[in-house]
Amino acid sequence: MRRIDAIGISIGIFGAGGLLYLVLQVVGINST
Repeated sequence: MRRIDAIGISIGIFGAGGLLYLVLQVVGINST
């Protein structure tokens, strides 16, 4: 259980970071 929770949290953080990165990339492309 604990391992599954840790993996879920890691995937969640990675997904959130990737989504934020994509948003920043789109904003940068649109602003230029």
